[in-house]
Amino acid sequence: LRTGFYRELDSLKELEARGFIRSGTVLSRMQVQKRKSIAAGNPVQLVVAHDVLKISARGRALEAGSENDWIRVENIATRKIVRGRIRGDVVMVGMEGT
Repeated sequence: LRTGFYRELDSLKELEARGFIRSGTVLSRMQVQKRKSIAAGNPVQLVVAHDVLKISARGRALEAGSENDWIRVENIATRKIVRGRIRGDVVMVGMEGT
């Protein structure tokens, strides 16, 4: 296989299937992806942090994503759409380039 395959079950812990996989199939890297930690439509906490200042707001994810992915989110109060990076259970906004 050009894309490689998985030998150990532990290496699949944080992954999910991209689609249907038939029983007995050798799993390649093209058949799996990082598990999404945030689904589109889910409520999220938006955070802007700089030095000692930290501001948070309620938001809604417009795209699904995993840890460190950039996704579009909507600020519930202002209805403004911004991009943010998933960090744990929050979406950090205003961090382009970091």
